[in-house]
Amino acid sequence: MSKSEEIVYRVYEEGGRKLRDRLFKESNRLTKLGGIYKHMEIGDKFEIAYANIINNKKKKENGKSK
Repeated sequence: MSKSEEIVYRVYEEGGRKLRDRLFKESNRLTKLGGIYKHMEIGDKFEIAYANIINNKKKKENGKSK
């Protein structure tokens, strides 16, 4: 199984369709930014997008608890 498939399956198991859709949106956002993301492989972009989603989720949780 490829890296991109593994990430998509892991995201789907963790959060269902909603989280998977966020992964795709974040990956598209990275592509539109251009620069290094424009020519990056999709598996690598998915890894970065997944990390961004998790980090944003943690920031929101920490912000609400204060």
